Amino acid sequence: MMKRFVITGLFAAVCATGFAEESTQTEKSVWATPMDSTTVTATDKAKLPTSLPKEIHWFRNSSEYRACAIQTYKMATQVVEAKAKDLTSGTWAVILDADETVLDNSQFQKELGMSNKKFDPKLWDEWVMRGEAGLIPGAKAFTDRVRELGGIVAIVTNRNVTQQKITEDNLKKVGVYYDLIYCKSGESFKEERFKKVEEGDKEKGIGPLKVIMNVGDNIQDFPKARQTLRNAADEGEFKDFGDIFIVLPNPMYGSWERNPQN
Repeated sequence: MMKRFVITGLFAAVCATGFAEESTQTEKSVWATPMDSTTVTATDKAKLPTSLPKEIHWFRNSSEYRACAIQTYKMATQVVEAKAKDLTSGTWAVILDADETVLDNSQFQKELGMSNKKFDPKLWDEWVMRGEAGLIPGAKAFTDRVRELGGIVAIVTNRNVTQQKITEDNLKKVGVYYDLIYCKSGESFKEERFKKVEEGDKEKGIGPLKVIMNVGDNIQDFPKARQTLRNAADEGEFKDFGDIFIVLPNPMYGSWERNPQN
């Protein structure tokens, strides 16, 4: 899910150590910045940031982020392997969000931050149409294993339905294969699309499915879960996390940005 960037504490359950990851994505930008203008002034240049916002730097360049992502997907794989033993091939599914769960859009966040721009839906749409999102560490190995075990990989994303073709192409570009994909055509909440996954797809020869896991980077990537869950008095309210709900860290943006800053 795509919003804006703000630094915050991380969903810390999965952080450990790892190896630094260098981004190889294209550095070009699709929107004009003061640096691109023929009327650029010294004042314009002085206003541009000289370093990445910390949350973007951490996401793109830290060993810890890569370790968190790989560790999370390794844990998810172990859970799926255990559950799949009692399930018939082709009758069950894993649902994943796309952005910052499978696809890495931190290049977009970098371009936004380094040009002193705030999130703009138009800029986001332009970025999506470039089809240059990278791969979140661990995502390909996980989805490959799900399919190997006989599971259906379903992508449920809040990218607009008009962007489905380029999203499909981008997923294929990074080597992630899926069986179902549902983009947003109405509201951002995903419950209706989760139901569509459960119903299967007759045209694709996929019958009704048992969803055994949801993977995402936003609390709203999980059925009926909302930011109010943070106020739960009992940690038991989080019992599904680490089992049927798997969360990846995303300090760059999310529904958490609207929470009170206590």
